[in-house]
Amino acid sequence: MVAHLNVPALGTKGRPSSFSREVVTKLLRDQMGFRGLCFTDGLAMKGAVTGKNESIAVEALKAGNDVLVGPVNPEKEFEAVKNAVKRKELNMSELDKCCRRILRYKYIAGLNEIKTIPSKSLYERLNAPHAEWLNAKLNAEAITLVKNNEDLIPIRQLNKKRIAAVSLGGATDNVFHQILKKYTDVDCYNIPTNMEHKDKKNIYDELDHYDLIICSVHNTKTEDCPELNNLALKKELILTFFTIPYQCAKFGNSIGNARAVLLAYEATPFSENYAAQVIFGGIAAKGKLAVHIPDLFTPGTGFQTEKTRLGYHQPEEAGINPYKLQLIDTIIQEGLEKDAYPGGQVIIAKDGMIIYDNSFGYFDNTKKRKVTENTVYDLASVSKATGTLLSLMKSYDEGNFQLTNKISAFITELKDSNKKDIIIRDMLYHQSGLPATIAFYEQAIDKDSYSGSLYSRKKDNTHTLQFDAHTYVNPNFKYNPEIVSDKQKKGFTAEVAHNIYVSDAFVTDSIIAGIKNSRMGTPGKYIYSCVNFILLKMMIERQTGQKMDQYLYKHFLAPLGASSTTYTPLHHIDSLRIAPTENDRFVRKQILCGYVHDEAAAFQGGVSGNAGLFSTANDLAKILQLYLNNGTYGGERYLSTRTCKLFTGSKSPASRRGLGFDKPDIKNPRNSPCGLLAPPDVYGHTGYTGTCFWIDPVNNMFFIFLSNRTYPSRTNTKLFSLDIRTRIQDAIYKALD
Repeated sequence: MVAHLNVPALGTKGRPSSFSREVVTKLLRDQMGFRGLCFTDGLAMKGAVTGKNESIAVEALKAGNDVLVGPVNPEKEFEAVKNAVKRKELNMSELDKCCRRILRYKYIAGLNEIKTIPSKSLYERLNAPHAEWLNAKLNAEAITLVKNNEDLIPIRQLNKKRIAAVSLGGATDNVFHQILKKYTDVDCYNIPTNMEHKDKKNIYDELDHYDLIICSVHNTKTEDCPELNNLALKKELILTFFTIPYQCAKFGNSIGNARAVLLAYEATPFSENYAAQVIFGGIAAKGKLAVHIPDLFTPGTGFQTEKTRLGYHQPEEAGINPYKLQLIDTIIQEGLEKDAYPGGQVIIAKDGMIIYDNSFGYFDNTKKRKVTENTVYDLASVSKATGTLLSLMKSYDEGNFQLTNKISAFITELKDSNKKDIIIRDMLYHQSGLPATIAFYEQAIDKDSYSGSLYSRKKDNTHTLQFDAHTYVNPNFKYNPEIVSDKQKKGFTAEVAHNIYVSDAFVTDSIIAGIKNSRMGTPGKYIYSCVNFILLKMMIERQTGQKMDQYLYKHFLAPLGASSTTYTPLHHIDSLRIAPTENDRFVRKQILCGYVHDEAAAFQGGVSGNAGLFSTANDLAKILQLYLNNGTYGGERYLSTRTCKLFTGSKSPASRRGLGFDKPDIKNPRNSPCGLLAPPDVYGHTGYTGTCFWIDPVNNMFFIFLSNRTYPSRTNTKLFSLDIRTRIQDAIYKALD
């Protein structure tokens, strides 16, 4: 293919080389001996210029080209060629040679024989995963950062910036905005090309309330404006162009004042995806500008950045066969069909890249609302390892305690009890001797409000509801009004569920009293206990002087951009995003949606050491990558490498448990919480509501499964009997192979 270039050294004499016989015939064919087909570059391009009355097709054929690509008016050019033959301006024998060459290659390609192309799976064959990955790879490598004052990109310190994104000429909820919002809270605006000036001004006035504005240009009809330039003067402004690079010339003033400028070259889903990732450090910026943009940028311009956060990629980018991952879809679908859960989310990340991100099913069994990547789930006991443990590791880093310290040194109420000698290491290993759980809600029940017992091993006229596999309960009780109120008021601020508030004194006094008076087991013997983590949460609060949810938000969740990871989510998140957890007809007598499922956590106001955290899989992934990075994420350090390796690498001599993390059971693989193919170094946790995560430092990857398998009833155990989570984990390792 001959380009439309002016090369005086080759005798083009001011004409495009594609129309030069000196280049196409004498140089390419005669001197270089080329015997193949000669194509012109696109004849609709501005570089394809001839004389005023000349036909571009005629000139291209005279030069010796065989195939003329994309003339603007084919019919007109065809007539011009026929007339040129009549005038003997074109030699028919030369045209015959062109035709013979074309026919020869058609025969070589087998096009002389008619072959019917099967239409079944045609789309999949034309759009194979490898082709999609290659397209993605090309886009990722091309993103060019031509300005980056004060190393603004990749963005850091997310907790200190209020961020907005505005698209000029882009679609509402475009891919660029979707990916930006995966990294942190970003308020998105859209200014169509036909928007009234007063409406545009209103948006620019609104943008003035933000610290950092990410402005994207999506078509060539948009131009610079004084309002944008004023923002660039006052705020941190990142300009991103999804157009040909020459469009930058229209935005000279704003580019001059902007902190950073990014070129993505075209408005496609892949270019918008990877431009957003460059901005937040999901991928590194590598591109170099290939053209000259007068008064702005020269060829070769391009700042290099580092990858600092999770990226979003095709499986092949991590060396994984995408077809092998399809087994996961099959397992998930089996769980849906057999009602193991209404819906959920699965994320797989390897080498700092999320390579599988699937939302499946519905919020509940009415199947009216589909699960999306923004759906929030109750993490249940996963809260221990991603909330309490994260805070505990930070407190340990700050020297507030040692693993050999006694818990009674910090929870002084235990000093005169049989719990006084429990050490923190044993609590993390679940071998402290504390009971598995304590039904704190029983202390709040009016004992005179019901007859008989609350629990029974069999169903009868009194015990009408099944509570678990072996227990039926009596729901006909009332709470003591001195402990539980149906409205929030002074002294009753801890919210258990809708219209259920427990007294503050109960949270501060009765919980610790219940633990203090609980039966003590054998220290050193493994018994998984939620009570361990309830006490550890209390310890963190006393050491730091802050409520644990506030401490976690300040030091981790806000700077990580994990805005969907939170306790008491109804105070922070739209309730329509939260999946229901259970129709609780016993303790709270209502559908639980946004209220913690675990009763012990509920009677502490929803913030407990053993449960209470809610999250999306995407935001949970940021915490897991922090662990995998040994304490860093987004170019910032949160925990020391030493602390991370201590907590993630240690293992109890008495059980499979690590320091707060669960681990594979090497001695009894069939009883392991992990897949059979998981290596011994894997660590993570499972949750009662149908959740889990597993981190594999050997293969540099992690896996998240979130669901609400307890809806509508906790008695649904099909998730366990079908081994859904462990089978998915094994499918990942099979794909690695």
